[in-house]
Amino acid sequence: MNTLALKGIAAVFALEAQIKDLPQVECQIRHLFIEGVCVRVAHIPSDTVLTGMIHNKENVSILAKGSMLIFDGSNSKTVEAGHIQIDPPGIKRAGATLTDCVFINVFRTDTTDEGALLSELGSSSVEEYEQKLLGDII
Repeated sequence: MNTLALKGIAAVFALEAQIKDLPQVECQIRHLFIEGVCVRVAHIPSDTVLTGMIHNKENVSILAKGSMLIFDGSNSKTVEAGHIQIDPPGIKRAGATLTDCVFINVFRTDTTDEGALLSELGSSSVEEYEQKLLGDII
């Protein structure tokens, strides 16, 4: 992971540390599976500040409903429904919903067990991400 990416992730982790003691919002998450693909659908209420895990794999992100501010630790942008982007491995972002949102991630995976899925798709720390990355190489 390059130095710029690590600096960005550190900023998102700093935000995460600040918001973890605030009242938490329960977001409805649903997983849909077809052969080799998982579609993760999150319904996020308006006025929610959130962070994601570090993505272990490249994936497609789609804002299907609403508008939100997305922050990658270095840059921020406001996106609206219909926004689609490719997320590289190693990315960790924060978001702030401006309206009720539906956010979708599409991942390549053979896993259909929801418990194992989160571990495969995301890491909670840079160290965990690097261990998983090294495990794939070794």
